[in-house]
Amino acid sequence: MNFYNQQHRYYCGIDLHARKMYVCILDQKGKTMVHENIKTDPEAFFQLVSPYLEDIVVGVECVFCWHWVSDLCAKHQIPFVLGHALHMKAVHTLYLLRSIPGVGLILALVFLYEIQDVRRFPSVQDFSSYARLIKPTKESDGKWAGKSNSKIGRAVYFILKNKEAFNMEKFFSQ
Repeated sequence: MNFYNQQHRYYCGIDLHARKMYVCILDQKGKTMVHENIKTDPEAFFQLVSPYLEDIVVGVECVFCWHWVSDLCAKHQIPFVLGHALHMKAVHTLYLLRSIPGVGLILALVFLYEIQDVRRFPSVQDFSSYARLIKPTKESDGKWAGKSNSKIGRAVYFILKNKEAFNMEKFFSQ
């Protein structure tokens, strides 16, 4: 497997379908510049990305209709990356995990690679046990003082299972 490892000012990802295409353009700091669902049309796409042509790369999942995007990028000398369908889910999963306060790109990747597929855990308890995120007891001077961190494993599990970003209110209500 090859990884694209060049730096650009803008990154364009496309969820491509026969009639519609969801286009997202991020700057190099991760700020969303474009987040639109447009008609699958070369002219509409080129018009959308044209303000970012100074330094952009376009990435598309390998689906049946990607060839025209590749041809358009080649015509305009835009770097083009074709992504393997099974690995493209990591992009969205990294975004969800990074919505947890304190979780950056590296920790999100560690979670993703360690967990692989959250569906392999029948319950949040199985996940928490696997991740060694059990309710630890507090002790002081040999005396029991309660439990803490009982929700730490639940956050990651439910984010991956429900495919929803971190929600502080929901986290504290569980």
